[in-house]
Amino acid sequence: MKLEIKALESNHTWEVVSLPEGKTHIWCKWIYKIKYKATWEIERFKAMLVDKGYSQREGIDYQETFSPVIKMQSPRQWNSKLTEALLKFPFKQSPFDHSLFVKKTDSGNIVVLVYVDDMLLAGDNLKLIQDTKEAL
Repeated sequence: MKLEIKALESNHTWEVVSLPEGKTHIWCKWIYKIKYKATWEIERFKAMLVDKGYSQREGIDYQETFSPVIKMQSPRQWNSKLTEALLKFPFKQSPFDHSLFVKKTDSGNIVVLVYVDDMLLAGDNLKLIQDTKEAL
């Protein structure tokens, strides 16, 4: 925990300020994980300080949500109906990332990346992209 706090401070992740009048603070908690090597040996212990965002209330504690990046790790909570639809096209699900779908045809290639409630379509054939959007 001390190393994580030191890293956050050295990166200037936050600035201590007074809480605005009428506002309440958001609690945080520590998450602990063990990172393993491919041989299942322990590589390191990881500590992460995370906020308990579920305690916030829309319109009071925040106005809108924001997700700055798409991480390539597979999110575990995603729409199974979308998966079924993509597999019917036929897209192939990536064995390394279960939220990444790939379709290769004679006319071009297209990939679909699903992240929680967002989707990214990319390909080398505009008509194939349009057809996929219409089918979805």
